Amino acid sequence: MKRFLFLFTLMMSLSLGGAVYVYAQEAPADAGSPAALDLTTFTGIVAAVSLVVTQLAKIIPVVAEKTWLKILVSVGVAILASLLAWHFGWAQFLQGLAWWMAVFYGAGAGLTASGAYDLIKSLFTVKTA
Repeated sequence: MKRFLFLFTLMMSLSLGGAVYVYAQEAPADAGSPAALDLTTFTGIVAAVSLVVTQLAKIIPVVAEKTWLKILVSVGVAILASLLAWHFGWAQFLQGLAWWMAVFYGAGAGLTASGAYDLIKSLFTVKTA
């Protein structure tokens, strides 16, 4: 029975994969080069901040050990990223705002990237020795 399921799954995946390959042979439109860090949307800022803070936590062990410090670094990096996106006009949603509004967007992106649940958990969790 296991062999039958394996062969059935293999045949289905090959047949569906062949259909996808035939469909994908169309020439795609030139979308330009993909950006390494997309700072044009709120979600892109959150993803970039999450990536940067994760790498910083690997380099600096104190950031990885303390949850509150990781949240603080995440908010700081997000504020910096949103201010850069606001200043250079990369993000459409930040255009026309004052600089302090971009700071609030950055703080929100940083809290979103670090997870608001982690913030609440670290503030209200009682540590036992």
